[in-house]
Amino acid sequence: MAKIRLHSLRAEPAIEEQREHLSTALGLLDESIQHTRDLTFQLSPPILTELGLDAALEWLAEEMQRQYGLTITVEHKQFRRLISIEMRSFLFIAVREILLNVVKHAKARTAMVRLFRDEAADEVVITVTDDGQGFDARSITNTHGRGGGFGLFSIRERLRYLGGRLDITSASGDGATVTLRIPAAEAGKPAPSRDR
Repeated sequence: MAKIRLHSLRAEPAIEEQREHLSTALGLLDESIQHTRDLTFQLSPPILTELGLDAALEWLAEEMQRQYGLTITVEHKQFRRLISIEMRSFLFIAVREILLNVVKHAKARTAMVRLFRDEAADEVVITVTDDGQGFDARSITNTHGRGGGFGLFSIRERLRYLGGRLDITSASGDGATVTLRIPAAEAGKPAPSRDR
């Protein structure tokens, strides 16, 4: 609607002097629309619903390598656990956030994402390991992290709510491993019906 109104305004003879400003505004609006579409696709790619979490993580690894040059390996040997679409979305966004942290802060060359089921604990587990500079894992325990948003603190709180947990192993100069654990029973639960 904004684009339609700006285009109709640009056709008005009285706007002749402002036509350049309107063209600039339309260009910015087009960029914003494209950026929003790209971000929507990145946060919930169709492959996530069509082929599952393991395929979506492989796609994410390829995209991040293309965009940022970080070499990411994904392992999901014989992972066939049914995960609800809501949980797939949450776990996908969580792994994306962790990998973005690796890109921004770790100075890593490689990372590995592993998706598996811990039979003994009956949990779905995802680990993200990098070969970067490491950090003090205690620093995210009670803070929202840099810039807030969907950071490690938010991921930890959501996992805790679902009966899972987030563990971090890291030391300065020694890379980091972030582990997401969620009970297998929770991972397969569909979202509650909206009419309940």
